[in-house]
Amino acid sequence: MYKTLYDFASYEPIETKIDSAFTSVYTDTTIAVYVYLASDYLEKANEFLKEMKDNRSTMEIWSDSYSSYGYSKYKNAKNEYETNLAKTKDYLSKINIISDTIKVMANNIPHKFCGWSATHKFRCKNKGGNFDIGNNLYIISPDFKKNYLFGRFG
Repeated sequence: MYKTLYDFASYEPIETKIDSAFTSVYTDTTIAVYVYLASDYLEKANEFLKEMKDNRSTMEIWSDSYSSYGYSKYKNAKNEYETNLAKTKDYLSKINIISDTIKVMANNIPHKFCGWSATHKFRCKNKGGNFDIGNNLYIISPDFKKNYLFGRFG
C-alpha cells in the first residue's frame, strides 16, 4: 500500500476480513474491462452532447441572420451539430453492444471457488492533509501466489 497511498506514514489499519471468493461479475476481469470501456465511451458521448448544446446555441444566435457571414456561422454550427450527433449515436450504439455482452457474460459465469477475498479498511491522510477512510477489496489466488486489487470503496 505504500505505493498507492498519498501519505503512507499516516496509514492506520482499522479492520481486515478474509473469506472465500467465488467467481462473479465483480471478479471477472473480462467484464471489468468491458465496464471500463463502456464508461469511457459514455464519457466521450457526454462530451459530444455538450458540444451539440454549444452548436445549438450558435445556430440559434445566427439563425435569423441575412448576412453571408451569419449564414456561414449558422451552416458551420449545423454541420458540427450533425457530426457530433452522429458520433454520439455511434458511441451509444457501442455502449449498448457492450452492455448486452456484459449481460450475456454475467449470466454464464460459473459459481466456483477462485481464491480468497480480503477486505481491508484503513485510515490515511489524503492530499489535503485530512484523514480519509478507505476500503480495498483484494482477491488472492488459491495458492497465494497472485493477488488483485478489485476496488476501492468508501
